[in-house]
Amino acid sequence: MTNIALPTTPGTVTATTLEGMIFQLAWTFGIGAEKDIIKNPNQVAYVTATMEPEFVYETYPTANAGRMVIVVSGLPIATVRLPYAGRSDVTLNDYLTGSGFLPGSGGAPTFALANASWCQHLWDGILLLHNLQIQPAKNPLGLNLVASWNMEGAGVNSTLNAVGNANLELPLMFVNSGGFPTILAASPMGNLI
Repeated sequence: MTNIALPTTPGTVTATTLEGMIFQLAWTFGIGAEKDIIKNPNQVAYVTATMEPEFVYETYPTANAGRMVIVVSGLPIATVRLPYAGRSDVTLNDYLTGSGFLPGSGGAPTFALANASWCQHLWDGILLLHNLQIQPAKNPLGLNLVASWNMEGAGVNSTLNAVGNANLELPLMFVNSGGFPTILAASPMGNLI
């Protein structure tokens, strides 16, 4: 399993794996919160996710509950401020009104800034998963979990803004949670460390 420790102060995401974190962020906030008219008064839809329980991974028997296909399209990203004056961070602000996301803090290893938005964690998670999958030692099964990702510029005025797009699929598995079957994202990439 991927080695992400839970933060010492509680947050919304309770997954202990990178794939599980992406699963929860896409499902709870990308799907759930975007459907809420109060949290999403502009009715934007940047994240879609579909569960396909009939999908079978021939080489990954742990994925016994199919897969989740996640599509991120047009996610707003703030990139390089003009005039350019050195290093600049890629940041994603929460476009939802009162999403309810609490990132927590104090985990080891720390995945992202404690005050980052849910969409910042989602985007960082997608990029990290892509970097893991292109390393043969981390991806011995040759799975293509992040099929594609890109950032396209959409610049105006003094800030060069971009939009993020990604297509990925996460293997799902059934686990026993207090006598009830629960669907979680499987973690084929192994330890982060």
